[in-house]
Amino acid sequence: MHRQSQVLNTHTRYLQEGILDYAEQLLGTFTDDLDRVMFTCSGSEANDLALRIARHCTGGTGVIITRFAYHGVTADIAELSPSLGSAMVLPAHVRTVRAPDAYRLGAENVASMFAAD
Repeated sequence: MHRQSQVLNTHTRYLQEGILDYAEQLLGTFTDDLDRVMFTCSGSEANDLALRIARHCTGGTGVIITRFAYHGVTADIAELSPSLGSAMVLPAHVRTVRAPDAYRLGAENVASMFAAD
């Protein structure tokens, strides 16, 4: 425990060798065209980053989410989290669909359910 607490990292703002080594090992498992990683400290931050990347790559702003979803509490991600309550009004660029339920619907019916939504 003592040894681990000496290298404990709670964020990646200040890089240390362990993070750099892990990043290199992780990148070694991917094809060469994926040449960088970004670490986040929470699911909210990870979802916020994913949304920013998606918007950058597509130029779009529209998002499809599942009803009653929770994605996090950052400003951009909270608007994609209807489970935060009825006071959380979804923006016009957000659409909801039912969560897929292949167990109850049968796998062959999931696609038609999404099309109907």
